[in-house]
Amino acid sequence: KKVMNKRIGVVALAVLMLLSVTACGGAKYSKGTLSDNGFESEWVGVRFNAPEGYVVATQEELDNFISMGQDYVKAVYEENGKKVIDYTELTTVYELMTYLPTPENLGTGDPNLILAAEKTTLSTDKYIEVLQSQIKTLFPDVPITWDEPDNVKVGGLECDKYTATMDYGVAKMNQSYYITKKGNRVIYFIVSYTPGHEEDVDTLMNAFEPY
Repeated sequence: KKVMNKRIGVVALAVLMLLSVTACGGAKYSKGTLSDNGFESEWVGVRFNAPEGYVVATQEELDNFISMGQDYVKAVYEENGKKVIDYTELTTVYELMTYLPTPENLGTGDPNLILAAEKTTLSTDKYIEVLQSQIKTLFPDVPITWDEPDNVKVGGLECDKYTATMDYGVAKMNQSYYITKKGNRVIYFIVSYTPGHEEDVDTLMNAFEPY
């Protein structure tokens, strides 16, 4: 389970890197600001105060995690992987990652979250279609089911929520995608967790407030 949880987080980044290949265009925006226990972005329009026990990854930690996602893309797509990575670096900004720092987190499936903004001309509906296709490509042998989409608020932002459940046989893993669009950028929150931690996910998402 420890390896699987870590891999799921890395694959979440890998999927988003692949999505960048289908995205183009963009609008000016300002990157948010990280602090020891929070994050804020006037452009995104949210503030985040980490719930008790959670930590906010430093920029160095976030960069290291992104590098792991890049390695996964290279392994799966070989030569084309470098093109994906090069393009992603021009289109996508990873704003925030938060998680429980305890070693037990890797085995219990407590939620971890990634927030990013990506240049794209795709609508949110088309964006999720491509997302679902890329996930299927990365997990060809894993049964994946999607919940009915929902419309929810995250820090005052109107988001479309999509949740995928991946069944590995010995365990299941959920990934919830909260997606909205501002100008020519898609803003997305990705939460990875195991079934049974839905209340913990709510706690994490409720930690976002309007800017």
